[in-house]
Order: sequence, then structure tokens, then C-alpha cells
Amino acid sequence: MACGVIGQAEMTLGSLARCERLVRQCSDNLRLQYDSDPSSEQAGRVLSVSLSDLGDFYVSRGQSGDAERALTQFEESHQIAKQLFEANRNSAEAARDLSVSYDRLGDFYVSRGQAGDAERALTQFEESLTIRKQLFEANRNSAEAARDLSVSLNKLGDFYVSREIGRAHV
Repeated sequence: MACGVIGQAEMTLGSLARCERLVRQCSDNLRLQYDSDPSSEQAGRVLSVSLSDLGDFYVSRGQSGDAERALTQFEESHQIAKQLFEANRNSAEAARDLSVSYDRLGDFYVSRGQAGDAERALTQFEESLTIRKQLFEANRNSAEAARDLSVSLNKLGDFYVSREIGRAHV
């Protein structure tokens, strides 16, 4: 995990090549750990976060081919989050992680802006909202569940507003 933290620091300092190497090294090490014990929720969760971090790196760097690299990382992160949730449907943490991965994919599609991405983003945001509604309904006294639900509603609201603004300028 330390290589991921150092990689983030390298990105902040502008050493992108070193950042990529460190964050990839971290993800590769975590993948080996997870592959040796796919039932480990902790290993899967940490790998999923690491893959999202690598996706964020590629989005930030913005070189040729980075959008595809980022999408690959976000999709793999999402698959792991989905597997962890399916293995333990009663885990609020796994459900929340899955909802976050839906949001991450939605955000990626919005920022990429290719044909069909708006529809893809909307689907991801709606999936996240469904999970977050369920989490809130299961625990109405949870401030975290209420906050997460409000985040999803805001994401959808922002998405619809941006679509309307875009139509007004056409």
C-alpha cells in the first residue's frame, strides 16, 4: 500500500513516470495477493481501490490511449467490487463500495464524452442510486447512508442539468 501513497505523492510533484510505475507496482502486488486468496474481502477491496487510483492517474495524465487504460482499470475495479458484493450481499461496506464503483464509471463516461457515453453514465449513476437507496432504507439513522444517498441524487441532478444546458446551446 505504501507504493500507492508514494505514487500519489509523485503525481502531486509531477513525476508522472515514477508515479505510474509505483501505482502499477502496488496494483500488481495487490493482484497477486488477491489472486492467491479471492475470498479475502480485504485484499479485494484494497485491490479495487488501487485499480481506481490507477484509473485516476491515467485520466489525469491524459496521454494518447490513457482514456482506454483508465476505463480498463475502472471496469476491473468495478468487477471486483461486484464480486465482493455478490459474495456477501448483507455487507453494507461491499454495497457502498459497489455504488462508488458505479459512480466512478459514470464520472469517467461523463468526462470522456464519446457517443453513447451519456447513456452509459446515466445507467451507472442510476445503479449507484438504487444501491444507496437500499442502504439508506436499511438504516435510516446512518449519517453515512444519508450522505451517500444525497451524493447520488446530486450526481443525477448535475448530470441532468448538464444535459439540459448542452441542449440549450445546440
